[in-house]
Amino acid sequence: MSPDIYAASLRILSDRQEAEDVTQDTFLKLWENRERWQEVEDLGSWLRRIAVNSCLNVLKKKARLKLMDQVLPAGEEPPLPIARIEFDEASRAIDGLSEAYKLPFLCRYLLGWSNTETAERLGLTPEALRVRIHRALVLLREKLKRGLS
Repeated sequence: MSPDIYAASLRILSDRQEAEDVTQDTFLKLWENRERWQEVEDLGSWLRRIAVNSCLNVLKKKARLKLMDQVLPAGEEPPLPIARIEFDEASRAIDGLSEAYKLPFLCRYLLGWSNTETAERLGLTPEALRVRIHRALVLLREKLKRGLS
């Protein structure tokens, strides 16, 4: 099972060290939640879910750092508190997306991967990627409009 977790993590992250860290973290979480093993119907699926969520956390952290670097030079604070509020609101809206939309969105727009690279790394067809990104953008617009009203 460990090679599957590592392979999936490596495919998403394309970084051996980060994939190893995610794999280790996945099994650590498995051990920490050992009292729940009997409740889990499919342990393999549960482990894959933990690994994918851990990969998402790594990607979100990278994306946030990249976005903040693009918005502000290193070490500078936002000139107005409103900039931080808007960033936090956008970040919460992205976090609220389902994994099917969040991961392609983060990879494409915040990490700057090409459509081809994103589709390959996530195991999607180019058309499926375009559909997921389009739906993510529609959902984000709706969430941000509601938040601003």
